[in-house]
Order: sequence, then C-alpha cells, then structure tokens
Amino acid sequence: MGDNGYACQPYLLTPVINPATQQERNYNRAHKRTRQLIERTFGIWKGRFLCLLKGLFFRDLDTAVAAICATAVLHNLRREEDAIDEPLPQDNNIEIIVEDHNANALALRRAFIINHF
Repeated sequence: MGDNGYACQPYLLTPVINPATQQERNYNRAHKRTRQLIERTFGIWKGRFLCLLKGLFFRDLDTAVAAICATAVLHNLRREEDAIDEPLPQDNNIEIIVEDHNANALALRRAFIINHF
C-alpha cells in the first residue's frame, strides 16, 4: 500500500487521484484507514527498536532481513502482552501526486475496486 507519492504498480496499491464513483471513494476511504494503521504500527515498532528508527547498517542484506524479522517477532509478542489501544496519528493532509502509473497496475486496481467495493 502506498500513498500518492508512489506510482501505482502491480505490487503497490495507491489511492485513486480523482475518484469518480462511490466504489472509488469507498476504496480510497479503506485505503486511507489501512495506511494509517500500517503507519501507526511502523511508528510503534520503530519506537520500540531504535535501530530501526536510526537505520540498519549491516554489510549484507541477509543480516538486515534477519534483524527486521527478529524485531517484528519481538514487537508482535510485546503487542500481545500490552494490548494497548493507542490513538491513530493525525492526518497531515500533505498530498504528493505521482502520475507515472503502470497501465497494467491501473487495470488491476480498477478490477480490485470493482470486485471488492
């Protein structure tokens, strides 16, 4: 899931820039709620593991992947213990629009919207 700062790709769903139908508006609303949840989770995760906040400086990718996976597992175990309901981050309404979309990705997104919204 990406915001309008990214081009729509087959592997990256982005919001519809100018939603024309109720289905597209519903999709955008669901997309926004989901992205807020993801951003909130990343914020809590990075706050818990400052190495993620400052950046990982491993020479090899496998070690970085292992560190990310390990912190994800520890984060999820901790969340189960805490079960804290923290407020969602404020929406700052900053919108960057990228228009270099992949035609195949736009067709996939359109089909997803039609089938699910």
